[in-house]
Amino acid sequence: MGALASINGHRVKSGVDLSRFSTKVQDLFGEYVGDVNLNLGAGRNIEPGFLNLDRKPGPGIDLVMDLEHCALNPGMLPGWTKDEYAWMARDSVDCVLASQVLEHIVHIIPLMREIHRVLKPGGYLCASVPYASSDAAVEDPTHVRYFTERSWHYFDRRLYERPGHAGHYDSDVDFCFDIVAVHLIPYPNVQQAAAVAAQRGDFSALDKWKQDRRNVIQEMIAILQKVEA
Repeated sequence: MGALASINGHRVKSGVDLSRFSTKVQDLFGEYVGDVNLNLGAGRNIEPGFLNLDRKPGPGIDLVMDLEHCALNPGMLPGWTKDEYAWMARDSVDCVLASQVLEHIVHIIPLMREIHRVLKPGGYLCASVPYASSDAAVEDPTHVRYFTERSWHYFDRRLYERPGHAGHYDSDVDFCFDIVAVHLIPYPNVQQAAAVAAQRGDFSALDKWKQDRRNVIQEMIAILQKVEA
């Protein structure tokens, strides 16, 4: 993993040209991208500097792959055997971007295992998902799961090896991710109300509202780092 430098206020691995990437990626994920980056479920959101993957071909799509197939058939493209062609080699990707994707995946543990497989040691998964208590999470009929900030702990084999509610049952999670950061993005009106509360000296209003109200947090961004353990 390369050393971090600062370029125009962005933390970035040395040797990485951030001008290859969109402003959004530079601002949010500049310190996590590298030479080889993968954008899962790109759709129309094509990201420069990434291999853009989607289940349907289209402008800017570099890899056509159904992520459910990928999860259940690791390493293979449809119609190919593992010996003939691996869609991405093990330890080959610096950064995987999954923007508004994981909430659609039925077989989430196999997919997370596959993401872990293709990431380089120390590589990053940058995921954005709707927050569990938002209407954005529950109103879309294609969403099959919800996420909170604690959801990411369950994509780590070590959790199931410790005593506790998770440690009392076997799990298919045989890989390890460290949680680097989790960012909660409030709805704009809530952010404004929290700012007013902070001016009055109440700096915990957002946390309190999040516990007992819906539609406080709209979106969550999580940064996970591959661990070999």
